[in-house]
Amino acid sequence: NGRAGLSGLGEVVLGLCERAEESSVDVSDLRGAVSGYVVDSPAAARDALEPLMSAFDFTVAERDGALVFFHRDDAPIALDVDALTASSVARTYAQRDATDAPIEARVRFIDAARDYLIAGVSARRLDRAEGGVASIEAPLVLEPNVAEAMAQRVLAEQRAAAETLDIGVGPAQLA
Repeated sequence: NGRAGLSGLGEVVLGLCERAEESSVDVSDLRGAVSGYVVDSPAAARDALEPLMSAFDFTVAERDGALVFFHRDDAPIALDVDALTASSVARTYAQRDATDAPIEARVRFIDAARDYLIAGVSARRLDRAEGGVASIEAPLVLEPNVAEAMAQRVLAEQRAAAETLDIGVGPAQLA
């Protein structure tokens, strides 16, 4: 709305959800401050939230009919590792071709230190792999080091996504 100033990440996420008429939302676990965020055209709530989710490394899950937002590093691990090694558990390991993962990630953002001009940073894998470039348009006011961390995180997530482990468990592990 043209005003300047810091807002809590939870406030911004809650505001976007309210604009999408989503009333059952829990943002109590979100931490961080948003210096500025631009939504300059009509967009779905998910599209408006994705740059924030990438910049602040959080995700959302539906729990008991509510959307619960939380940082990925806060996600509880609820699996019993000993039970997963049992022979009755079905496991399938797959590894995609590493060349599918990008070797560079570029982030475009709004730089307050440069009179709110568009700026860009990039992060590149250090190995000699070949691959594409992941581009992130972040309509956020960010510090360059935060944008660079965002690019590094995208590269790491893309590389980790090349390996998957599918585990089939029984009703005993439903919780």
